[in-house]
Amino acid sequence: LFIIFVLPLMLCLQYFYPVLNFGILYGFTHFLIKFQAIAVGCLFSVIVFKYPDAKNIFTRNKLLGNILAILLIVSIGYNDFLNLQSMFSGLAISLLTGYLIITNIRPANDFVFKFLNLKMLKLVGVLSYSIYIWQEVFMSRDPKLPHLMVTFPFNAIWIIIVSCLSYYFYESYFLRLKKKFYTTKKAGQQTQVLTGV
Repeated sequence: LFIIFVLPLMLCLQYFYPVLNFGILYGFTHFLIKFQAIAVGCLFSVIVFKYPDAKNIFTRNKLLGNILAILLIVSIGYNDFLNLQSMFSGLAISLLTGYLIITNIRPANDFVFKFLNLKMLKLVGVLSYSIYIWQEVFMSRDPKLPHLMVTFPFNAIWIIIVSCLSYYFYESYFLRLKKKFYTTKKAGQQTQVLTGV
């Protein structure tokens, strides 16, 4: 809650009163603000799991709310420069994205749910962690890297290729391993229940 609600106010004070914008306080606020989107996601997940009835509040007028959220996300636009406008636009986009996710958890027949569940978008969801990990290399525009690796559209192609390779040859191995240990642990717990040990 601090990162979502208090930190933006602190950054506003730092912006309007430059005497506050230095030293440890500057480092603290400018470091933590990078976690704002993650904090919003955590807030929404806590709301959904701790207060299951909250989903009903979010899903009233779902279609209209989803359309407005998508239009607002597109119209607000995102930039990663650290200034007040980008901080509040990033917060708004994070809140709207959280709303879209929560309202589309349950299966529905509206076009927003169907669009978010297209096979191509599901694949992006499966690859999202690999994309997250590897995009920095190809989006960095580092002059030390080959030109065909860091300029559009080649960087997008490289992100797709490397993310797929990373997921299918590395990440999926550990997901299978996790599943194996989970089922072994679960089987062991069942054995304990049956034998009384």
